[in-house]
Amino acid sequence: MDLKERLNLTDVVEKTGLSASTAHRIIRGLERRDYLSRNEDTKRYSLGARIAYLGSLAENRSDDGLREKAYEYLVKIRDQINESARVCLKIHSHHLHAPLRGIFGPNSVNVARYASLIGTKSPTKCDAHLAESNFQTHPSLYVRDGASRICIDRVESKQLLRRVITVGERLPLPNGATGKVLMSGMEDRELMELLGEDYEAVKPDVDKVRERGYWVSNGEREVGLSAIAAPVYNAKGKMIAAISISGPTARIIDEELAEKVQSVLECAGDISRQMGYFK
Repeated sequence: MDLKERLNLTDVVEKTGLSASTAHRIIRGLERRDYLSRNEDTKRYSLGARIAYLGSLAENRSDDGLREKAYEYLVKIRDQINESARVCLKIHSHHLHAPLRGIFGPNSVNVARYASLIGTKSPTKCDAHLAESNFQTHPSLYVRDGASRICIDRVESKQLLRRVITVGERLPLPNGATGKVLMSGMEDRELMELLGEDYEAVKPDVDKVRERGYWVSNGEREVGLSAIAAPVYNAKGKMIAAISISGPTARIIDEELAEKVQSVLECAGDISRQMGYFK
């Protein structure tokens, strides 16, 4: 289907080989998400507003190769900061407190594997076990998509015990360091339309990001976890992404916080220069 083509259900069935019921179900789903638009008079479908929006992004984007250009700097900051600590965890009938669920993820296999490696009994039979291990974060790269932020890349920690961040992870903008940074690149009117009644509560933090050039979160998204984030710009001076490092609050917000912030800012600056931005 091209921009000018108009198809009805019969046309779609003939072109795809799908059954009429399957084709109809898929079409309705695409229509609800604005990927297709239906003319009520002709009952024919054409490409919707969402496709036009994605096409404009592809045509006008100046962030081609962002992931590839950013990767070496994500590796560099991971190794440079080497965010490590001695972390105590309590394993009890597969139950994890909120910060540790973020570290291990939803799959309890990771917990069992860790318990095995440190020589404990099965987590299901273990009343309580305290263990200590190195904790190392991995930096992440996020972009904004409407009212969400999406992780488009991250560099894995070398440690077994680590913060789980998945490429493609979608999170709401208002909470967290990367969200605040990405919102700071938006116009106030656009931000107001996006946040609605939450605008007044979030705006002071966004203004601080614009002033400082970074944001440090303290348990905003998940209790016990903190992050440092900074913006990435393209050759046109437009914010196109944000990088962040995250970890236990006690290890992010410590006596070396200023040095960590500077490392994140330098990493964001290096990536921005790779994208053609020179301030």
